[in-house]
Amino acid sequence: MSHYLREFPDYDSTLPSLDGFIDNSWRHNTCPSMINTIFDLELFCEYEDPSLRESEGKKFALYNSTKDDGIMFITESDSIDEIKESIAQWIKLS
Repeated sequence: MSHYLREFPDYDSTLPSLDGFIDNSWRHNTCPSMINTIFDLELFCEYEDPSLRESEGKKFALYNSTKDDGIMFITESDSIDEIKESIAQWIKLS
């Protein structure tokens, strides 16, 4: 069983396949997440059904995890393609 399914057995979607990202889901978060440790990125993947989300945001939210345990919002979107574009831009600027 996938890690996110153990932590979120009621999750109504699958995590996207993204190069360099691994499942980092933890049950104390509001939804599954994935991290890229090379570029210090974290992608939160909300439930497909908006009524199951704890926040009113988009399906995907991308953050940069800073060295001092801070977190900086990068972007959010309902489109994984837009998220992939944002990741590519972030990597290009890094």
